[in-house]
Amino acid sequence: MTKVGATFQKLVESWFLSWLMGHRGLSPQTISSYRDAFRLLIGWLRDECDIEPGNIGFDDVDRDNVVAFLDYLRKTRGCSAKTVNCRLCAIKSFAGYVACECPERSAWAKGLSSIKPRKEAKPALDFLTPDEVEAMVNACDA
Repeated sequence: MTKVGATFQKLVESWFLSWLMGHRGLSPQTISSYRDAFRLLIGWLRDECDIEPGNIGFDDVDRDNVVAFLDYLRKTRGCSAKTVNCRLCAIKSFAGYVACECPERSAWAKGLSSIKPRKEAKPALDFLTPDEVEAMVNACDA
């Protein structure tokens, strides 16, 4: 069923209530995580872009704003790359849903889907020196 002309708010609602909970059967934890991502995004749009939640449209949730939102999560809120990527995953999931429900929004969805996840800093691998290996071998009972 195509929802031609569906508003952003109506599609968010149907994505949560019909798609995520019903069709996909996602865990309550995943749905809560997605809900939190959208709460943060909507709050950011209100506070940083002066867009009231009831007035948010697809043009407001464009690639540039989503990238700026992700930067805000990382820099201002101090979120790890893993957390930022989880928020991005929620947005991309919604974009995929919108592309299926409203094909006329496919270009919008593709723009969001093309956002690359943040890279996580990987800890440097430390190796034992030959002296440290010898000390460990000598510490063992033979």
